[in-house]
Amino acid sequence: MWIAFLLLALVGLTSAFMSARHSSGHPVPGFSPVLIMGLILLIPLLVIYLISLRRPAFHERYLIGIVPAYLALLAPGIAAPYAVIHTPSSALYRLINGLALALVLYGSAQSLYHYHYDPAFAKAPDWRGLVRGLQARMAPSDLVIQNYPDPALPYYLGPSRSIALPARNPIDPLAEHQTLRAVLDTYDHIWFLPSGGLS
Repeated sequence: MWIAFLLLALVGLTSAFMSARHSSGHPVPGFSPVLIMGLILLIPLLVIYLISLRRPAFHERYLIGIVPAYLALLAPGIAAPYAVIHTPSSALYRLINGLALALVLYGSAQSLYHYHYDPAFAKAPDWRGLVRGLQARMAPSDLVIQNYPDPALPYYLGPSRSIALPARNPIDPLAEHQTLRAVLDTYDHIWFLPSGGLS
């Protein structure tokens, strides 16, 4: 699906470039808005690709800055086929309309499905599911210990039901021992959630 939208954006870039060249009367329009949008779209893609060759660093959020340029180039890409149609009531016109609508609806439905049901596309671990499981098993006198201070657990479970140990960096062994001793004396059961336990 992303290949289809990328091709539309490239068609839009080509169409806008040719329009700018035709209107300016010069073979190369210089640093026109079209060229700038193309650079905004392509340079971040190239940089992220080159970085990912050394280490797996690709995340979709790194490319959020190119969305305005992408949409600005996608629009003329979608409109380009209509430029060759002189009769809006023709069967070809209706066919292109139907294909464009089907493409957008299919892409939207696929995105919504992945967003709601595919864990690979989740922005964060399933903290709600973890907390539901803990609440079903924990007694009021139980405590959860994390070895990494992720604020998501106290947010969903409640700040009084969990703590992070070690509590400071650099680690003070004596203070951590005293804290752990106090925890063991206070709570009947301790649940341990290691760093990366939900990833």
